[in-house]
Amino acid sequence: MSQVPDNIKYWSSLSRPEDPAKLAYFRLEVASLSWSDEHVEQSLRRLFDATDDLVMAEIAYYYSKRGSRRWMANVFKFLAWAIGTVGTLTPLVASAHTEWKDHASWGYVAIAIAGSLAVLNSIFGWTDGHSRFASTQISLEGIKTKRRIEWSFFLRKLAVDSIDPSTIEGGFNIISNYGEEVYKAIGAETSAWQKLSQENLAGALSGWSNKS
Repeated sequence: MSQVPDNIKYWSSLSRPEDPAKLAYFRLEVASLSWSDEHVEQSLRRLFDATDDLVMAEIAYYYSKRGSRRWMANVFKFLAWAIGTVGTLTPLVASAHTEWKDHASWGYVAIAIAGSLAVLNSIFGWTDGHSRFASTQISLEGIKTKRRIEWSFFLRKLAVDSIDPSTIEGGFNIISNYGEEVYKAIGAETSAWQKLSQENLAGALSGWSNKS
């Protein structure tokens, strides 16, 4: 087994799962593998586990981010609702109470602020971001579960069959396909998010331009 520095063992603390230290660990693990006949099974197991750890770090990343996005989205939606409600009620109160007449215009200011908060939520994608992180996390968890089951079936095959080149190739294919499927899912999600962010920004700029 390779001696992995404690600061690289990221799974012991997933507070910063996006830290590239996870790739340093993966590199060390791969570099220490032995592919001689007597070590090939152990090396395949370690290679799968190292890949699985990378996936776990990605899942932890999306899990941590979905919480912060949800919090920001809730704050901005609440503020937009509260300020918008005050803005709507202010002219009504002013019309019913003459002492509030001079403050009626502040209602329109409050409504404008509420609208700006909603636009900011859209531009920075806090509401959409929470949905994005939650759906991606669930997708990655599904991939992880499927590949874990597939790997268990492969280990069962190792237990009852002799290790030959085709069996070893099958193990490599499972691991390779696992990593490829995960990063394809992340890449697709990132591309979709980038497109949505650009559309939200373009929509906000267009709205402001029409009002000016």
